[in-house]
Amino acid sequence: MHQTLLKTPDLLTCRLIERINRFVILIDYHGHTKYAHISNTGRLLDYLTSRRVVYCLRQPAQLKTDFRLVGVEDGADAAALIDTRLQMQAFEQGLQREIFPWIKGVKRYDRDFPIGASRIDYGVHLQNGTTALIKVKSAVLRQGNSAMYPDCPSTRGQKHIRELIRYRSSGGEAHILFIAALPAIQCFRSNQQGDPEIFELLQQARLAGVDIHAIGMFLQPSSGQIVLYEPDLPVQLEVQNDGCQ
Repeated sequence: MHQTLLKTPDLLTCRLIERINRFVILIDYHGHTKYAHISNTGRLLDYLTSRRVVYCLRQPAQLKTDFRLVGVEDGADAAALIDTRLQMQAFEQGLQREIFPWIKGVKRYDRDFPIGASRIDYGVHLQNGTTALIKVKSAVLRQGNSAMYPDCPSTRGQKHIRELIRYRSSGGEAHILFIAALPAIQCFRSNQQGDPEIFELLQQARLAGVDIHAIGMFLQPSSGQIVLYEPDLPVQLEVQNDGCQ
């Protein structure tokens, strides 16, 4: 069942001209050339292609770019939710409402929770007195009906997984969550080609007792809503094939 997690204000329809660098794209907005910020640092090669319809928000006047990229068209009245900040905000709404079956009894949560030499996205304080750590990753690489991560090597991602393995080995509760922010996804799959080290580490993490989950959400451009359609997507870490099993 689809559930609205968040509504974006004043969503604007644009066309992509080109990606300038890791953080900036050039867009056409009603015949005017503008710069838009990207919060997602993945390569996004399948989505950031010339003349693709994209959805943006206006930035505050004091910032260097006029717009911020939110989503990219991906089907009829559906878009990939590229913006990682909105992905996180939508997840927080679901966490507060206890929508996700894999974590219950939430009292409160802290962002950027310190662990070792890292900061993990969430330290979730549970009613049983324990603190569950959750590391969130944006999975916006599409292969058919699968969402995949990563689309490029990530030493930072490797570091975070190792920290969670150590935390779980010391008796703590640890989760890795992949946000498949794409419409019509049936499973999450680990992308061995994107980063072979992460591919191996995720399998090690599961064996160590780290819980690995995925959720499916997308952006609905007509309403500006971020919609959750699957609170517990199947996760495939070992098998590399052409689709979900």
